[in-house]
Amino acid sequence: MELIRIIKKSILCIICALAAVISICIYQVNSSNDAVTYRYYRQIINDYDKIKEDRVGLTASKLTAAYDTYKEEDSEYINKAAELVENKEKYVKSYNSYYDSSADNIKSKNYNRIADSTLFGDTDSYYILNANKQLKDKEKLEKADVAFNNTNTAAIEQLLNNRAIPLIYVIMMTVIIIHFTEESDNGVYVLVRTSRRGRIFLPVIRCFIIIVFNIILSCLFNSIAYGIYAKIYGVDGTCCIQNSKMFSMFPYAVSVNRIFVIYTLVYACAMTSISLLIYLMINLVNNYKIAVTLLIAVLLCEYMLYGRIQYNSTFNSLKYINVFNIIFPGGSYLMYENWGRDGFITDISTTTWILTAVLLAAGLMGNVIAYSLKYTIRQKSVIEAAAVKISRANQKLVSGMPLYVMEIYKTMIVQKGIVFILAGIYLFTSAKVMKGIDYGSNNKTYKLNSFYVEFDGHEADKKVSDYIEALRAEAVLVQDSKEDGSYEKENAKKLLGTVDIMQKEYDYVKNINESREADAVIVNPYNYDDIFGSRLYSNNETMNLISVVIIILIAAGDYASERQQGMNMHIRTAGKRKKLWWIKLSKIVILAVFIWGLAAGINIYNITRCYSYNQIDKSILCLQKFADFPFDISIRSYIIINYICRLLWLIVIAVIAYMVSYRFSYKVSVIISLCMLIPHVLYVLGVGLAKKMSIIAAMDINRMFDSYGYGLKSVLLFIVVFLIMEIILVYNYKKAVK
Repeated sequence: MELIRIIKKSILCIICALAAVISICIYQVNSSNDAVTYRYYRQIINDYDKIKEDRVGLTASKLTAAYDTYKEEDSEYINKAAELVENKEKYVKSYNSYYDSSADNIKSKNYNRIADSTLFGDTDSYYILNANKQLKDKEKLEKADVAFNNTNTAAIEQLLNNRAIPLIYVIMMTVIIIHFTEESDNGVYVLVRTSRRGRIFLPVIRCFIIIVFNIILSCLFNSIAYGIYAKIYGVDGTCCIQNSKMFSMFPYAVSVNRIFVIYTLVYACAMTSISLLIYLMINLVNNYKIAVTLLIAVLLCEYMLYGRIQYNSTFNSLKYINVFNIIFPGGSYLMYENWGRDGFITDISTTTWILTAVLLAAGLMGNVIAYSLKYTIRQKSVIEAAAVKISRANQKLVSGMPLYVMEIYKTMIVQKGIVFILAGIYLFTSAKVMKGIDYGSNNKTYKLNSFYVEFDGHEADKKVSDYIEALRAEAVLVQDSKEDGSYEKENAKKLLGTVDIMQKEYDYVKNINESREADAVIVNPYNYDDIFGSRLYSNNETMNLISVVIIILIAAGDYASERQQGMNMHIRTAGKRKKLWWIKLSKIVILAVFIWGLAAGINIYNITRCYSYNQIDKSILCLQKFADFPFDISIRSYIIINYICRLLWLIVIAVIAYMVSYRFSYKVSVIISLCMLIPHVLYVLGVGLAKKMSIIAAMDINRMFDSYGYGLKSVLLFIVVFLIMEIILVYNYKKAVK
């Protein structure tokens, strides 16, 4: 019965929604760049023998010149992939050479140097102890089959390195555990305490529920994340885990798939210990709000110690005996890292397992004891008495607020809207913009860059024409010369290609001024090729997705407070219900504008850190990319239009979620509103047709122009969704308000 109650109360749909959001965010953050990089990584691995046989260097310029399958526009990703291949090759050679029979005499060479040197102190020195321990640990290792081909371990590495999933998981479990305290909130605490098995058996059952939840949710969360990483990076699940440099010191030669299973079980064990600790804190304090506040304060202190203390610090024990080694299990349980001080040496895995065992024992026994010793009627503690006084003062302050301020207070404080916004700010700032590689050292682009530096913002006049013709004559002269070698002739050929690009730019500006009567000038297009190109599509999707999810979580609960307090029918029949309706609606619109402003401001800041908006006040027709754009507006105006379209989309989505909340409970409203994201989820999972119905993609109007041109098709989805919003708005207003 208790298990069923907790499942209903903790809302399985929220768990599923969290898992879906996590998977989407992981996919969006990593897919755009890493998917291409690892596609080339796998291709280079497959072509490696041929590349070596043809004596082609592992650089983008040489690979693109030698093979048609490597595209020049992907040079940045090819270089990254080539670097990964080189690192893989070095690791494989290093690992296998250690176990080579001919290398027996040099296995302990470096360790013996440290042990025999007086620079590192006496035999009790940490460095001597560390060297001896590493040598002994290496002697115990099983030799694994470490090879170059078919040994991709990137997916499991990314899973273990991900720290967002554990943090969200802990927050989710905290919310679930809070539902255990409902007997106090509902005024039936005395009844529960005096019922049969109400003191000892109930906390045992709840601890068992925590264990079951963690096992199931650990499998769910990690399976989703691992599946996404496998799609992005590829995976060779049957290869030995020692093919990953992260696991070079792992004691057993097991496959990647087995490591995933082991990690999932370890993750469940770690999160169970943390969950029991949270439940114990709530049982000890009796007030879950105060308990959660204290828990956050403790975790913040622990995180500062975890992140700030160095491995060789005198206080390194505070870093390694730390609860965040349990919260981030990927960096502790299965990893090899020694720590200690003079006269003492151990490793992080052993320390974390001991700490986990202590927390599990303390959590299981402590929760049973703490719950059984609670009194139904007792004197309030100093903290609880202070909390009551603060609550009364707060209620007195709130009672004097104007209606509009009261509505904002309810949304931001009572319904925890401020938490969603703070989480959004963190996610916005995490969505970094990465600039493309600079090929300024290349002769071709060097000349082109020089051209744009000199003539950026310049009209297409005789001075530009003379410059181009002079370069063309220089290149032709070198190409026709019999004295210059093949290297010079090759550069001359590249220069002629560059001159053709300059000529095309010159002719375009001249023709667009004549045909469109525009005031176009020469503008360096390379920044705008990235800003308005496919490179930032993924970043824009991420920002849009975060904005939409936040506004849905806020707007879908707009009537939740009244419904929870049984005031729903009252506000529907009250005399000033129209005023309340419009106040709530305008509040949601203002919050949508605020969230949009946060996203836009952070996004513009991230872009300007990487790119410069050169000639931003010049006509958008200066860029060849926008030759067919129907209006002669400035580049700045076009950017503003893009952001305004995102704002309109966000307002429409917010209003729809608000309308849904008027009819349904918060949980149902969130589910219905999030259904608007289903086409986008299908799209990111590979269903191409879903792109046309993806609201997240459609919020980027520049992307729609690129895909469908400047006609009605680009804004068709917005028109349809806007009409749906109007119908719902008018229907609800006439039926329930007017």
